[in-house]
Amino acid sequence: MANKRLWKDKLVVLKAEASYGVDATPGAGDAVRCAEVGLTPMDGDSLERPFVSGELGHSEQFLVNTHVSLTLKVELAGSGAAATPPKWAGIIAACGRLANVDNTPGSEHVDFELTDQPEASVTVYFYMDKVLHQVTGTRGTYKLTSNAGELPYLEFELKGLFTKPQDDNQVAGNFEGWTTPLKVGSAFTSFTLAGVPLTLLQYSYDVANEYGYSDLVNGEEVEITDRAPTLTLLVRATDLATFDPFDLAENHSRIASELVHGVAGNQIEHRCPELQLERPTYQESDGKTCYQLTLRVMAKDTLTTR
Repeated sequence: MANKRLWKDKLVVLKAEASYGVDATPGAGDAVRCAEVGLTPMDGDSLERPFVSGELGHSEQFLVNTHVSLTLKVELAGSGAAATPPKWAGIIAACGRLANVDNTPGSEHVDFELTDQPEASVTVYFYMDKVLHQVTGTRGTYKLTSNAGELPYLEFELKGLFTKPQDDNQVAGNFEGWTTPLKVGSAFTSFTLAGVPLTLLQYSYDVANEYGYSDLVNGEEVEITDRAPTLTLLVRATDLATFDPFDLAENHSRIASELVHGVAGNQIEHRCPELQLERPTYQESDGKTCYQLTLRVMAKDTLTTR
């Protein structure tokens, strides 16, 4: 009898591609320290072949547009050195946010900037207990979450080109370079909205890339074609003289936000210079009145590590 395969025995390794869809052959040193991984190994569509046969029953089904869908979650932390991109830089580049290293003495940092020409892609090797799912040409979208009392995360949704799975000796993952994040809270985190230091409970930025797989003549690709970023917040309500979300929404005001988390070498900064507030609502949390706020990101935001 063949050996039973274990559900927990999974490994993801990932590497940037030099040319779209060409296997970058990620190895043990490209292992991704991730959680909540999901794999749809044969995503796609089905065509019916509804022939008249003189009999009741199914028509034959034809599989088309077959590709691979992946989800994974990585901890949001710096690299340990201000001017060194973190290990998650390759994944977020495949979602249209590229690293730009600034080595200015005394102000070394890495800016991750949105691009309007998202061409970066990665090859993913997803080992499912010694069965290799090789996924090239991978691109996608992501969310950034930074909730009080929790660790900050990047949550990715990805699609890539399908290759038939095969038995393969699973590499031993080497997670060197992945650093430990810090808990979101008063010790390591600050936040302002419209210049006001509001008490923050939940923070979720969704880049909301519009992306999809297509298989055309001379063109099989996962493409990012648009984005519609939003920032969703849960904050403690103050008096209206301090912060009035109703006035901001009614007047279509443009406001800014700033989230700074961590310490030198492991510091994350997310700034949205131009936000438009949608209709605010109330929410209760631990007996306290809070605002649930959804804001449209109207100008390119910046993610920085230092």
